[in-house]
Amino acid sequence: MSGLVTFFERSQEDTLGTDPLGKAVHAFLKGEESGEALLFPLATYCESFSIDTPQDLIEYYRSFLSLLFLRKFYEKKDEKLDQEICTLILKGKKNGFGKHFYLQNGYEALASYLFENKKGELEFKQLEKGAILHRDLPNPMQNGEIGLIALYLGLVWDDEDLLHRGLKCVEFSLSLCDHRGKLFQGLWLKESEYQSIAHNDTFALLFDIASCFSHSSKLQMASENFSDKKYSDPFILLFNQAFEKRPFPSLSQGLTLHDIDRSLGFIRYQYGDTSLASSAAGVNTGLGSIHKKGIHIVSMGPHYAPLADSDYYGIFRLSNGSQEGFKDLKIESGEEIGKFQGWTRMASPDEGEPSEEWLYFNLEAEREKIDLTVRKSHHNELNPLFYVFFISADKGTIGEEKVLYPGILERYQGKTHQVVFEKGEEKVEITPHFDGEMKLIPLAGKDHFWSADFLLAFSLKKKLYPYHWTVN
Repeated sequence: MSGLVTFFERSQEDTLGTDPLGKAVHAFLKGEESGEALLFPLATYCESFSIDTPQDLIEYYRSFLSLLFLRKFYEKKDEKLDQEICTLILKGKKNGFGKHFYLQNGYEALASYLFENKKGELEFKQLEKGAILHRDLPNPMQNGEIGLIALYLGLVWDDEDLLHRGLKCVEFSLSLCDHRGKLFQGLWLKESEYQSIAHNDTFALLFDIASCFSHSSKLQMASENFSDKKYSDPFILLFNQAFEKRPFPSLSQGLTLHDIDRSLGFIRYQYGDTSLASSAAGVNTGLGSIHKKGIHIVSMGPHYAPLADSDYYGIFRLSNGSQEGFKDLKIESGEEIGKFQGWTRMASPDEGEPSEEWLYFNLEAEREKIDLTVRKSHHNELNPLFYVFFISADKGTIGEEKVLYPGILERYQGKTHQVVFEKGEEKVEITPHFDGEMKLIPLAGKDHFWSADFLLAFSLKKKLYPYHWTVN
């Protein structure tokens, strides 16, 4: 592993922020004498957290565990601080979301070790191919963090079984990477929950640590993709420091990559410079993601109007963790051909409920060409439906003349045309094989819409009509 100093530069000061967490981590990394004193305002900062949702609890524990990491690194023994920490431990448990929120179990086990040096148990239910479900769906970020916690506690507790389970989390996480080792950003992750820095840093550290335990060409590629990564997330910066203080045993376990997981209605296909990941399971998340060359369709799927509100985006179908749950789907993934066909329910335009409407999809990949056909089961004039592509690229050209760039106010709305997206010297074409209406809207990127630069939306007006596109 690289030394911590290579992961911290002056440019990261802005990323760490000026809140008590950012200040405390910055002071520690710079070796400032005032660092220990900043643990008290950080504890007060943790006390001020309101916890109403699982995402709130995650943000709380990331700050609280950062406090515990710093206390351990400083070897700080202070009765007043320790009393505050006891109160914070109880706060996390009191405001938790039950024993089946496995990431919370991991946070509590890590907190107990960091504060009291206790060896306990880390309980989580894992599917055969490595995924961990929360509310009947995998959450990539939660899987990544549980993997990190399992590898760390397995290391300090000398628990080989826990290390192996952590590597199973890595196996699942690798299935979320493309042919270049880059993440499929939008898969199983709601737009409102996406945080680009925390997301990328978590997987960068996970793959870096896993490569110290196990050797795999896919893992090496993913790790090398982040090899010049300079962590900016405070929690991950400290987690990296904690790992660096430990020697790593060599494990005989290899890593198995899974292109199909029927328990999740999932397929991953790769050929040359093209990768596809798709799942019929999700809640307010897309049907899939396509990475072609360096241009990414970070998420795609059905979207009710208004297009600016991601609560109206995506599918609504859960997983029970059983292989039988998606036996209605046709899933094939070979060396040169991939097929994914079936029906999935759409998220409701009435916020938070499954819709009565279903979407048929047929994804066919042949080498580097991907064809997509969708049909909607009903027509509802009160709730216009679109099929949308969120795309990361430098520019989009509509037909032969209209060119749009990210971040500008101009947009296109009119008849369907082929759209060519470019990034550097690379190009990807999305060609509709039907007449109708479409919109191309430039976006701002960053944490919004999975860092996409464009929203390409096609109006779906006809019931059971086969809307067909080619991505090439």
